Amino acid sequence: MGIFDNVLLLSDFDGTLTGSSGCLVQRNLDAVRYFIAEGGRFSVSTGRTKIGFHKYSPEYINAPVILGNGAMAFDYEKGEAVFVNAITEKNIPVLNRIIADNPWICMELYSVDDTAYVININPASKRHFENLGIDSYRAITELTSEMFPMVKIMLSAGERSEEIQNYLRSIPLGEMKFIPCAGSFVEILAQSAGKGNALYQTADYLLIDRKNAFAVGDGSNDVDMIETASVGFVPSSGDRIALNIADVIVCSSDEGAVADVVYYLADKFN
Repeated sequence: MGIFDNVLLLSDFDGTLTGSSGCLVQRNLDAVRYFIAEGGRFSVSTGRTKIGFHKYSPEYINAPVILGNGAMAFDYEKGEAVFVNAITEKNIPVLNRIIADNPWICMELYSVDDTAYVININPASKRHFENLGIDSYRAITELTSEMFPMVKIMLSAGERSEEIQNYLRSIPLGEMKFIPCAGSFVEILAQSAGKGNALYQTADYLLIDRKNAFAVGDGSNDVDMIETASVGFVPSSGDRIALNIADVIVCSSDEGAVADVVYYLADKFN
């Protein structure tokens, strides 16, 4: 019996488990290995899709990985999806309206079958694919039902990000929603998707009591996960929105924020 038996900890990946340089922080890895050795279940909850997530390792992940900001979870050990909260073909008319009303917009689409599509590709989108390590994507001119379901959709809006977000607020999105942001990419998900819902779905899948489900994240896309968790942690380097709703603020991501979380939980469960 370990002190973390039946405890789940999910961490955002970029900027939380990794530092500002994008590299995994050694202090975090050491703490996570201790957490797992003491019976804990640890994984990451990332905005990346499966085609863009290349850092799975059984050395520090022993639970399903949450992908697409809660749009799906994938069990890398078993090689199968645990759950999918996807955008379906029913939403094609709304997506077509977005494109028709904003013909300048670049739309990236990430399907459940690991295919990436793009409409009106622009330089920022090309860099985005490169940064995600996605070297194969399909340029298309229209949406077809065969492409769906989608894990998520990204709108590359550049300096017009606020404009496109206001537009999305003005139209009925049906079974979809978008994540408000300050960056140049606006993310569209299924209404059922979200890191908070995925935290509970993962705990239920692992037969872990939801009161023992904890999370740490640094950005606006982590807010619902932080609020849903039994205790929600945010690195001191996190953005203002996340810091404002944190239950506990830990050290910066560069200093090993996830390690601080593990040691906080060690005090709680000892």
